[in-house]
Amino acid sequence: MNRRLLASAGVGLAIGATGWLVYTWNEGRQAGAQAQGWIAEGEDLLEQDLARGEGSSDFALANRAIEKFRAALGVLGESSRARRGLGRAHLRRTEFSKAVEEYGRALADPGAPASWKREAGLAYLNRYAMNRDPEDLSRGITRYEEALAADPGDVEAQWGAGAFHHLAGDRERRDECWNRILRDAPESPWAARIRKDLEKEKAAPAGPR
Repeated sequence: MNRRLLASAGVGLAIGATGWLVYTWNEGRQAGAQAQGWIAEGEDLLEQDLARGEGSSDFALANRAIEKFRAALGVLGESSRARRGLGRAHLRRTEFSKAVEEYGRALADPGAPASWKREAGLAYLNRYAMNRDPEDLSRGITRYEEALAADPGDVEAQWGAGAFHHLAGDRERRDECWNRILRDAPESPWAARIRKDLEKEKAAPAGPR
């Protein structure tokens, strides 16, 4: 084979390799876009479930959302957005340990929004309410404090920090958190919840001395 033929063959190989790389890149981009679409679909399913109210989760919607997020992770390998979605879905399913785990993975992303820390705090709060593990108390309050450091006006995070102190029996710190809501956001649903809880507390019979 002469040099001209060798050169032609080399050019043909180079063009073929470039074409394969472009094809592979396009395939990867399309798969990534599809995975992002699954994440969006999962988030929409959770919004539908959340619209039902706090105490009436539809596990079927949460299950479908979990399938979407896991399918996306199967393509992307890792995604803080999908991990956060799994955390929310497990919260709706009252699977608090799984929720804590998934939020931990989501928050490994340095760019994770502060609101995710508040959501992680809620996962810890629910687990602490069940097992009274001091580690959950410490980590949960830390998550709420991190959320408040980024957004001092986050009323839900303020309520959550107070709820932790309430469960831990620290009424002074609870009142510090909750009174701030009653003062600064008196019309919020969190203020209404606080007033209701405090009224129940006042109406409860006094314990033995």
